[in-house]
Amino acid sequence: MLSFRHSGDLGKKIAMWIPSLGQQSRMWAEMPSVLDDWSNVFVELPGHGDNSPADRSFSITDLADECLEYLKNNARDAERVVVIGLSIGGTIALEIARSLSGDSAVVVMAAAATMGDAAIWQSRAELARTSGTTVMKEAAQSRWFTDEFVESNSGDVNKALDSLGSVDGESYALCAEALGGFDGTQTARHISVPVLVIAAERDEVVPLDQARDLSELVPRGEFVEIPQARHLFPIENPGEVAQLISTFIDRVRGASNP
Repeated sequence: MLSFRHSGDLGKKIAMWIPSLGQQSRMWAEMPSVLDDWSNVFVELPGHGDNSPADRSFSITDLADECLEYLKNNARDAERVVVIGLSIGGTIALEIARSLSGDSAVVVMAAAATMGDAAIWQSRAELARTSGTTVMKEAAQSRWFTDEFVESNSGDVNKALDSLGSVDGESYALCAEALGGFDGTQTARHISVPVLVIAAERDEVVPLDQARDLSELVPRGEFVEIPQARHLFPIENPGEVAQLISTFIDRVRGASNP
């Protein structure tokens, strides 16, 4: 269901980037440079970008298991893995974290132990099935971006919205249903690696208190707030987010090798 892309041979340090629902891996365009000596693996959700549409239902755990299988088969020599995910990507990263150890780490953005009301996700799934994803663009704009960013960065906003409109409707619906059924509460309590939870001050999809609660569930969890931003804050604030990731990874390494 997922597809994976990387350039060159996978080395001993691997960064896996998982996008949000409605976005392609290109949303991370300005991020990987902060880990320029790492091998970067980009994940594409079902029916997103050039990935094939989904033909059956799945859970967030199923998607996480695909990522773990990919790492098992393609990164046997890896000594460190960092998984970075946003929204649905954050929930997948959280599930992956349960199987990581050593110097590995996870960055969860705009995600929580549960992702809101399952009925809302079901309603969105039904809309995608009956009308496609293009009709969602107007509502998504206000959820994803602040008005100030929309006014000054129309190119980035339109690119993100066009990405949403290109997603296969059934695949979007199945992802939405997977989010509606997600509960990472028990997973979070049994994660041994460090987890950085980043949330946006004005995100209405995943409010600050829910993201903070997730960080407190994880034994080695940390929480950071991005001010004056909404759900797709890596697009609104790429420099700040990149610096947070870089600092976190360096700190994890330093703690492991005092």
